[in-house]
Amino acid sequence: MEPLFQSERLLYRHFHRSDAHELALLLNDYDIYKTSLNLPYPFTEDDGLRLITSGQEQREAYLVDSLAVVDKASGKLVGFLRLTYSYFHRHAELGYVIDRTFRGLGYGTEAVGASVSYLFSMKHFHRVYCRQLGRNPASEKIMEKVGFTREGVLVRHFFKIDRYVDVTVYGLNCSSKDAVMPRDKALRPPTIS
Repeated sequence: MEPLFQSERLLYRHFHRSDAHELALLLNDYDIYKTSLNLPYPFTEDDGLRLITSGQEQREAYLVDSLAVVDKASGKLVGFLRLTYSYFHRHAELGYVIDRTFRGLGYGTEAVGASVSYLFSMKHFHRVYCRQLGRNPASEKIMEKVGFTREGVLVRHFFKIDRYVDVTVYGLNCSSKDAVMPRDKALRPPTIS
């Protein structure tokens, strides 16, 4: 299957059923569970198949793209992107996970930057936002590098691990002076296949 878009080191494509095992290895991580809005823990291969199947159904309804983030050089699954669309409002929510072995190497910034470029240049959305559960300094740094602004906090908004936690909302508008892409080499507009 052709990638939806690509960046310098990464391809972004829809998941295949054959990705379920690798997806389970990626998402069966307690640290990811603690900061995710909707992922179960433990995350099994069956959960991976359900996520892939529901992603295909939602894609067919033009609501969501669940994308595998794949390293071009090795073909390894580096991460997971979820783009949730509101065509009426012309905005999208971006959710992302990067495999722990690829963190700190710029893959998160590259993936988020390429996704934003895709959403603005190819989908013609005017706004992208992310919701962050609790504190996640690494994710905050990625969003700031790409140009997102911390817009507010939904206090005690989400119930996770037997307690209520805050959800922080970050946003980026296409017309924003901060939305100028590319900012650096990792944020070149994606090549659309």
